[in-house]
Amino acid sequence: MCYAIPGRIVSLNGKKAVVDYFGERRTVRADFTDLTVGDYVYAQGGFVVDKIDASDALPILEQWKDTFFQLALRDAELARTTDKRHEGEFAQILSQAEDGSSLSHEQIARLLNANLAEQGLLFGAANRLRHAHLKNACCVHGIIEFSNICINDCLYCGIRHSNEKLSRYRLSVDEIVDIAVHAVKKHGFRALVLQSGEDIAYSTDDFVNIIQNIKKQCGVLLFMSVGCRDLECYTRMYHAGARGVLLRFETSNLSLYSRMHKGAKSDFSARLELVRHAKKSGYLIATGSIIGLPGQTEIDLANDILLAKSLGAVIPKITSPASSANSSI
Repeated sequence: MCYAIPGRIVSLNGKKAVVDYFGERRTVRADFTDLTVGDYVYAQGGFVVDKIDASDALPILEQWKDTFFQLALRDAELARTTDKRHEGEFAQILSQAEDGSSLSHEQIARLLNANLAEQGLLFGAANRLRHAHLKNACCVHGIIEFSNICINDCLYCGIRHSNEKLSRYRLSVDEIVDIAVHAVKKHGFRALVLQSGEDIAYSTDDFVNIIQNIKKQCGVLLFMSVGCRDLECYTRMYHAGARGVLLRFETSNLSLYSRMHKGAKSDFSARLELVRHAKKSGYLIATGSIIGLPGQTEIDLANDILLAKSLGAVIPKITSPASSANSSI
């Protein structure tokens, strides 16, 4: 996780750079820009995405300085003041998790089944772990939904192929590029998700052109959420400059997956193979499950969490069917 403000490079070692934010330092990859120690950069998701002149960076940092420390102090106070009682089986499972020990399927399912009285303990432990690993960092990104046309007919999805009531649209390659550049240059986004249904009207060459043209005009971290394309497509998108993939596995329960994906053009094993290929290629992986599928159990959700972890997810992407207009991807 990185700050959406400039930072100063204090050391370089090959493709690794250490960026300083008011004394707090983050190690990032520098794939796209020739850099030297002392340069000011924007970094998102662990990648340098753009270089900024000191004359532009310093006024921004001056505006943020007091707020940065105020937010960091408040965040630390909240992490310290959350309830740390360790009594009873539920709290002992939380203590085990906070110590970094692995949890069993049954223990994870127990946490997911927390009652109202236990949820305060759960949220407090989650906040302490978040603070320990990420401090007060955040990553703000925009989502560009460039097509709601999809070849799949996943039962839970609002843009499924058989939904005849939905008004369909598809943006051109030039329109996608123009909107992305506008989001960066006009509104200051440093991370974007380019998302669509599984729309086969777009070729691999189209995606490569979109990514390359955006990267030529502005510095931004690009996540691709375009469904189950072939391995070559994801390899070429990476070489074009994309560095993130959003591809949910939906559920780890194969029987449930089959019921929800009747008529799908890709099977469960192919989807997992694609996620693993993307991870091996160097992408940041955003993946995970859908909560609330008919017949889903706490054990299923526990298995979902463990599968997301095994796939090397940066942040497991978990949605509900009602809130996911594009949950087939």
